[in-house]
Amino acid sequence: MKVIAINCSPRQKGSTATLLHHLEKRLIEKGHDVEFVPLYDLQFKGCKACQACQKKGAPICAIKDDLIPVLEAMEQADAIIFGSPVYIGLVTGCAKSLIDRCYTFFGEERSKIIKQKIFSDVITQGGDIQYFEYVREHLHTWFIESFEMQSGGSLIAAGVSSAKDLKDQPEIFDKADIIADNIDKQYKKTVK
Repeated sequence: MKVIAINCSPRQKGSTATLLHHLEKRLIEKGHDVEFVPLYDLQFKGCKACQACQKKGAPICAIKDDLIPVLEAMEQADAIIFGSPVYIGLVTGCAKSLIDRCYTFFGEERSKIIKQKIFSDVITQGGDIQYFEYVREHLHTWFIESFEMQSGGSLIAAGVSSAKDLKDQPEIFDKADIIADNIDKQYKKTVK
């Protein structure tokens, strides 16, 4: 199975990255190929609503920037793991720009491909979980409901302002292991 794990946090050693790397390690142990993408290292813009990606046979996006290989990797992957901290009540700005560029997956040809994929999310925030459940719901509205992807699970780590805070919540890693198992099982069901 090909997996793309996208870190939408500017902190490459923060809580989001730490949990994504944990999932990456577990999936590699299960024999899967995982590509880790540090999104903040890339130069790209949001969607410009040109509609070019919606035409039959069109390239994945008319904007030629660093996000093209990420969109192509998402298209080729069997599973997508999307990780973002909560910034001012939603995913980070670069995460939102990526989501907007996923408009390409509404095209007739690509919509058939994307709905065969597994989607999991990792959401981290310093605040209490009750205030940020809607962020997970927002991601699921787009990736699970609109794109019709299969859910591999969701991991919300609340009360973590840095990777150090994860040490106080070791159960988070147990939950991450369950998500890795879910992704693995979901994939095995689809290849039978």
